[in-house]
Amino acid sequence: MRAASFTLDSNHLLAEKLQEKGFDSSASTLIQIFYPYSDITAPQQILASIKESLPNSHVVAIPVLAGLYRGSVVDNRAVVSAIQFEDADVRVESVTIANNKTLPDSYALGEQLARSVISSRTRLVFCYTAGNRINAENLAKGLSQRNPRITLAGSVTSHPQHLPILLTDKGISQGAVAIAIDSDRIWPTIYHSNDWMMLGTPLTITEGRLNTVSSINKEPARLVYQRYLGEDTQEKLNGSCARFPLLMERDEK
Repeated sequence: MRAASFTLDSNHLLAEKLQEKGFDSSASTLIQIFYPYSDITAPQQILASIKESLPNSHVVAIPVLAGLYRGSVVDNRAVVSAIQFEDADVRVESVTIANNKTLPDSYALGEQLARSVISSRTRLVFCYTAGNRINAENLAKGLSQRNPRITLAGSVTSHPQHLPILLTDKGISQGAVAIAIDSDRIWPTIYHSNDWMMLGTPLTITEGRLNTVSSINKEPARLVYQRYLGEDTQEKLNGSCARFPLLMERDEK
């Protein structure tokens, strides 16, 4: 197995850099590009170069407020993670949802993705959601139901302009993408830590629906965030943060 991670700006051709590191046009190659909200043109240029030079590789570009690279926060260029597997199959599937007032059944969407991408040999699934209409927790439950032993990782992307998750042949502004790794010889593990600590007075969500918080302590959520984070919160706070408390406790967990 070959793996590499690095940063890239729009002036570099990703395909050339991958070829320099020994990657070839293989269906067992997965390239994930985490591109900053500030530069929507970069991933489009990068994908164009990959489609020409590495046409058999699987490529997904995910919009993020900032990426992490070697222990530092990167918000002005793309962070790339590339893996070329041995004795493994890579499959990428997606679902899109209608942009109407009816919220989708996120659990059913997860089941739909699972039917198309998860098999008995699946060991690892990356899942990314785009837009603000999917309940990521229910989506994950639907995905995992088909094979509870899989390791599932991913993220929720949300931006006021609905920046898309980009595949080589399309963009998804409202929906989800799942990447399955099938193998009899791969056994992934996962670790995460927020490294957050509780500060200040605990607050109570007094009104909300699914993953949208409307009021906290019987006060509009927007005003609570402004009080804690400043008057310009609404302009600067990432959309996904505005829909979730800073740190949530559920059932004393």
